[in-house]
Amino acid sequence: MRKNIIMSLGSNAKENQQLHCFNKAGEREPMSVNSLTKVSEILNVSAQQRKVVRATICPQVTQHQIWTGVLEVILDKLKSEMEYLDSRFPSKETKMAKQIVLSCLKVLDIATSYNPDSSSWMRVAPTRDANSPPTSHKWEDILEMFIDLADCLSTTTTTTTSKP
Repeated sequence: MRKNIIMSLGSNAKENQQLHCFNKAGEREPMSVNSLTKVSEILNVSAQQRKVVRATICPQVTQHQIWTGVLEVILDKLKSEMEYLDSRFPSKETKMAKQIVLSCLKVLDIATSYNPDSSSWMRVAPTRDANSPPTSHKWEDILEMFIDLADCLSTTTTTTTSKP
């Protein structure tokens, strides 16, 4: 990693192979990274290099926000449909599907929540307080939940179409 950072810093780093990041104890303390400028200052990245980084990262962040927003809208609509289906045709599958949708919404909410003080180019995961449980959910977990949800819904569709 050190070699990659040195190479990415360009000719300044080649002249002085010694990397001085995080050498002081105060630099190792937890901090909120809420701007690209702060990261750049720590890594001694020039303004020109910062512009390239911003141009690379911004579209990815925007695309991520669009996809998570769409996913949240779909899950909200599916939740209301599952509640209706559960009230009309209560079954183990509809209850399970409803729980999966609620779990997906909860994981999505945790994954997309952000610190309002952070800059618009990047959103950092929220800091947890001492009473909050550790969150270890990943996007793979949501994918697995969707697979389970599809299984539940296919069973529910079969069950509801066979009822009078």
